[in-house]
Amino acid sequence: MPLYLIIYCLLTMIFTTGLLIYHTSLICRNLTTKEELKGTFKNNFGNPFRKSCGENVYKIFCYRNPFPSLLQKIRKKIKEKEIVFKILNF
Repeated sequence: MPLYLIIYCLLTMIFTTGLLIYHTSLICRNLTTKEELKGTFKNNFGNPFRKSCGENVYKIFCYRNPFPSLLQKIRKKIKEKEIVFKILNF
């Protein structure tokens, strides 16, 4: 295996792992990237929406979408297009 390919893969893994760690810390602190970069909650009171790390992770990955209507509309349009496609190509 060429050396440049090994170096490229290692650099890609290092940067990807760095982004993963950074965004995991943002999830645990319940911040967006913009809030982190601007320092929005760097006052004495901190982030008013912050909960424990476990609650924040649950909210991001396991909580039901509070606005499912957009997702439902997209799925409905996809199904309608599939039905029309099947009818036209029967």
